[in-house]
Amino acid sequence: IKGLGQSAAEAIVQERDANGPFKSFMDFADRIDFHVVNKRAMEVLIQTGGFDHLDKNRATLALNYERVIAYENKKKSGSESGQASLFEDAGIQEFVDYKFDEIEEYPKMEMLNMEKQLIGCYVSGHPLDEWRDVIEKSVTLTSQNFEQAAKEDKAHKDALAASGVSPWKAKDTGRTYITVGMIQELRTINTKKGDAMAFAKLTDYSGQFDVTFFPKVWEQLKDKIVTDGIYAFKGKVDGSRENGSFLVDSLENPEELKEKTFSKVHIQLENGLEDEKKLRPLCDFLFGEQGTCSVYFHMDAKGIPYVVKANAQLSVPATKEFLQQLKDIPLVSDAWIE
Repeated sequence: IKGLGQSAAEAIVQERDANGPFKSFMDFADRIDFHVVNKRAMEVLIQTGGFDHLDKNRATLALNYERVIAYENKKKSGSESGQASLFEDAGIQEFVDYKFDEIEEYPKMEMLNMEKQLIGCYVSGHPLDEWRDVIEKSVTLTSQNFEQAAKEDKAHKDALAASGVSPWKAKDTGRTYITVGMIQELRTINTKKGDAMAFAKLTDYSGQFDVTFFPKVWEQLKDKIVTDGIYAFKGKVDGSRENGSFLVDSLENPEELKEKTFSKVHIQLENGLEDEKKLRPLCDFLFGEQGTCSVYFHMDAKGIPYVVKANAQLSVPATKEFLQQLKDIPLVSDAWIE
């Protein structure tokens, strides 16, 4: 945690190990040495949820912690000077209990941004959590399958080029995807014609990938897209360059997205397959399954990628369990559905 410090972290752990878990924020403040765990350390602990399991929310603690420190310092200094003993026999409490000024908790995104800034990752949740149902139901492109989608697009374009189709005609071909994520690192440039276009990173639960808004699309979306905004897009993957990019065609209403259906299972075979007999375990497994998806084999021969569709009589399911079993079979380097 940025701003906490090794000595402060060690002091907190040592006190907890010696005298048990902290029961409340005031219990923590009473037991900690503020010369070691200073104001900055207290502030970042609050901002990153270090006290979330205790009795006050982050916003309330952020409003009160400096006064709590002053209260505890005064209390401790009085105790050390012997003042408290003057009142002990009379049964009088020298210091009244600290009373917190209570306020509502920070908005969820504000808390998550604090965590990301100070820890480097989200801890108490993720900005996409409100979109989880949409992602599971409708998203067909994520950071997990982006590399594979770019590879497929490149193979498709290479095949078209080999058959004589010009790159210009081939540029709009390929599969259309739905993706959802947070826009980051948004930047705009002007083309040679003077038209504005934009580039960004789209971040989801697993990582991020490049996004491109060409001039016609950017003209329609430039007033709607902002950094750290979460959006649903429809578009295609361009794998022709070293780093692939998602080419945005349109901004989608998440409530209107159709539920995705799966019709294909893709199997990437390891390179160097020379003996057909080695495929027998895979064939036996596939023919022992029943489903509604066609099967496609991906393989490289002399550096050239090929995709071979299996016999139409072979149909398999698209469940997570089936895919995992498939990946465990020798010669299968990867498997995915679409």
